[in-house]
Amino acid sequence: MTRRIFLLAFLLLNHTFTLLANSDSLNINYKQKIASLFVVSVDRVNANFEYRPGYILTNDKTQFKKQNQRENSRYIIDLREGLRDDLVYSFPSSEVLSNITIPGFVDSLNRVTLRYETQLGADGIMVHNSNGINTVSVLTDSSYHHSKDFQVVAFPKVIKKKIPLRGFDNEWVYSGGYSYRKSDWLLSNLFNWNGNYSLDLTFEELLDKGVLFYTDNFEVDFNRLVRAYENNLLEVDSKIEEKYKVNHVVFNDSIVAKRLLHSKHEQVALRLAAFRNTIALYQKKQIFPMIYIDSICGVIRDYRIQKKDDFFNRARFYAPNMDIQYDSTKSYNFFIALCDNQEQLIAVSEEIRTNPVLSETNKVLVTKGMGEPFFNSTLLSSFDAILVANDEPELNWDLLAQALFNAFDISGVNRKASHLADIGFLSVNMKKNRLAFSVPEAVGLSTDTLNQIDEIINKAIREKATPGAQILIARKGNIVWQKSYGYHTYSRRIKTTDDDLYDLASVTKLCATLPMVMDMYEKKLIDINDSLIHYLPGIDTTDKRDITIKELLLHQAGLRSFIPFYTHAIDQESLSGRSLHSSRYSAIYNIKLDNWYYQNRYANYRKDVFQSNADSVFNIRVSSNMYMNKSFIDTMKAMVYTSELRKDKNYLYSDIGYDILHLILHEKLNIPLDQYYYKYYTQKLGADKVLYNPLSKYDKDEIVPTENDKSFRKELLDGYVHDQGAAMLGGVAANAGIFANAGDLAKVCQMLLNKGSYGGLTFFNPETIDYFTSKQDSVNRRGLGVDKPETDPDKISPASLLVSPSSYGHTGYTGTMVWMDPKYELVYIFLSNRIHPHSYNKKLIVHNVRTNIQDVIYQSVSEQ
Repeated sequence: MTRRIFLLAFLLLNHTFTLLANSDSLNINYKQKIASLFVVSVDRVNANFEYRPGYILTNDKTQFKKQNQRENSRYIIDLREGLRDDLVYSFPSSEVLSNITIPGFVDSLNRVTLRYETQLGADGIMVHNSNGINTVSVLTDSSYHHSKDFQVVAFPKVIKKKIPLRGFDNEWVYSGGYSYRKSDWLLSNLFNWNGNYSLDLTFEELLDKGVLFYTDNFEVDFNRLVRAYENNLLEVDSKIEEKYKVNHVVFNDSIVAKRLLHSKHEQVALRLAAFRNTIALYQKKQIFPMIYIDSICGVIRDYRIQKKDDFFNRARFYAPNMDIQYDSTKSYNFFIALCDNQEQLIAVSEEIRTNPVLSETNKVLVTKGMGEPFFNSTLLSSFDAILVANDEPELNWDLLAQALFNAFDISGVNRKASHLADIGFLSVNMKKNRLAFSVPEAVGLSTDTLNQIDEIINKAIREKATPGAQILIARKGNIVWQKSYGYHTYSRRIKTTDDDLYDLASVTKLCATLPMVMDMYEKKLIDINDSLIHYLPGIDTTDKRDITIKELLLHQAGLRSFIPFYTHAIDQESLSGRSLHSSRYSAIYNIKLDNWYYQNRYANYRKDVFQSNADSVFNIRVSSNMYMNKSFIDTMKAMVYTSELRKDKNYLYSDIGYDILHLILHEKLNIPLDQYYYKYYTQKLGADKVLYNPLSKYDKDEIVPTENDKSFRKELLDGYVHDQGAAMLGGVAANAGIFANAGDLAKVCQMLLNKGSYGGLTFFNPETIDYFTSKQDSVNRRGLGVDKPETDPDKISPASLLVSPSSYGHTGYTGTMVWMDPKYELVYIFLSNRIHPHSYNKKLIVHNVRTNIQDVIYQSVSEQ
């Protein structure tokens, strides 16, 4: 006979179903009533036996479809040891769930699981509840809001009026610092024990509590209980009548179709949360949470049996200054060791003891799947912190790297590591404050719907709307879609990867200029309602003196669209009296700039403005072989000051406004824009791949080229900003100049979506974010430095028609787009080089590729 255990659970459920009751349930004979008290594994059920057990345990979902076997029985999914099904994450085992300390989490998971599994055809589930008690849970009525929970007791060795509980289980259990016999401990949980209890319990009392009996030998134990009833040892009729009638749930197909997807998403989310929340972190001194990413200089050493780059690659997403080999030029403050075996723990400790480089470092051990002998080792005293996870496939090393950097809440414990308290380690609770990596279903999106994105972008690449692209989707602080498509160029030499950098063009206005302007606003260095005369020397003598900073940000200052600065440096003699441009192609006008727009092939640039090598005067690098005279900056400034104003201050998108903002930033920040931006934003965000002038830090093969510029720089632009005006400012401007990959750009976007906070740091007040990203008046759709969806149905919107009015973002000339939606907690990033090799390639725009993909995202959201 199987070891006897006595268990309790209580679950609540909240949904709707159609109940088909067995009309004979109140009139069945006493033997079938007694049979309804039993829980039996499916492999222990004899199909030829006259009576069916009330509950049949299985983890084979095909059993649900055997309707001819369902009479008087319910098929129950056994989830106690976990369950691998067609969802992304398996149902966690009881061992995993026992490490979760969040109140109510396990019961919530079980409640949602009951709903999900019954929608798939089960009659109920058997689980361990939050107290570790075995429970069968079933739905009970047509409201779909009610469930019934039965504690499961192993069928006793002795049947009599009084049943000795010590016959159930003689194991000991450790709880609350004390040891109990398991039967005593379970009894105290069941009856709210106050210290006085009897070792005997009647069957009637068991039935009053709603008990089912588990048996490995249904026929024998069933007959024993029947004989006890027939000999008047038990009174079960009325109790079974009331509590154990067998009803089957039959779902209305239309209800299931509408609700199953939502239940699936909820199930995936809770399963993932379960695995995340079983990760435990212990420390002897205050190391975690790691807030100041810019101050972290760490080395990761891999002592695992099977070495991989999974942990290292993910850790570097959060903290770029992580090494996998020692660099003698660096002073490390973090040493992170990955270890999953006892022997290598000795090697790790020896390295810590003998390597002088590590004497002052924070030493962190990351381990997975180890047992109590490992955690009893005195070698663990060498570490300052230990991150622990169970040996489960879902608890992979990538997830452990995310945990280390606060990508999700950490509140678990590890019962095998409980001895760490004896050597000074305390458990750590941390709240999520950085982006995590997840799957669409875990945040209420549909992978099946999002897969349409692949079709849209691959078609665009085939039709040469762009050579390649990066697409990222994040929801609720979780990156659920990060893919790279195509190649750097149509030559297909370099395949696009997630690490590659794209020229963001005007997305710079949102991801770089907006934060710097908001920073000056909060520090009261500017008042956006002030006119320019208060900020720029020399502008008081121009017609722009009364323009306000707010008007610049809204593109309604009456300024023209842009100034082609580079054309003002044309050597007029090289044109031989001809014009620079023509609307017709010819042997002279054979450089195509756009449809019906060509440049004179003989146009050359003034030698006093540009030359091919750098010196103390020509020290502004425009491209790989082109340097500009620094004095021409003053000429460009004069062009801005003297540019012609329009008669009306209606909305007109203008880069000249951002040329003026650049001048204000230069006056107020006291250090170059790129240095300021890196020091106060990207470095603190851990977003090293959001920067100006990327060739200063990254190889050319990591940067996606844009146009083959035949009109100005006479070369393929690979690492140099496409925007001509930004190039003439040394690649650092307010309107353009930022290069980024989607992953690091998402950190900037998430910081804005978080109302100014990320990684435990506060960059802006929430009120500032709300103010700048809100629509400012009825005639202009834009916010202050951000674009907004068009509300006029007769006008073209920059975003999908499905976005919320509170959403905001920006697009870029090179084929880029970012969009944030506070209502749906969404970040959408699209990066491409659609202007390669020619900027007049407008297929990406004409076919609405960016917004069509955004449509798919919102269609996925609507399906939850």
